[in-house]
Amino acid sequence: MDKIDYFPKNSLFLLKDSLEKISKSQENQIYLTDFKNPTICLILSIVLGFFGADRYYIGDTLIFVIKLILGLVCAVLLDIAADYDVLIGLYAIFFVVDIFLVHFRVKDQNLKKLELILAKF
Repeated sequence: MDKIDYFPKNSLFLLKDSLEKISKSQENQIYLTDFKNPTICLILSIVLGFFGADRYYIGDTLIFVIKLILGLVCAVLLDIAADYDVLIGLYAIFFVVDIFLVHFRVKDQNLKKLELILAKF
């Protein structure tokens, strides 16, 4: 499988038996499935994650909207006054933690897609 880095490290070992017994149609389904690239997600998270682009990429719409609104509010508050340093600092901490969370989340979503394909047939 070309996309081994798209999944959590130990998960494919657990699915080894199922992957060895896949049919041709399952194999085609796996190759045609749109697995999200964790590297692209990480880059989006670092560059545009302050505005939720990483969550939009993986389909977490609610968290995307929350990050977008908070990002815009923090950008406006930073421009208006320095009295909101605590809020901006808390959001910055959330932003850094979310970089790691979204990287693992995209791999888990890819694993769930693969498990659905293996269970379907």
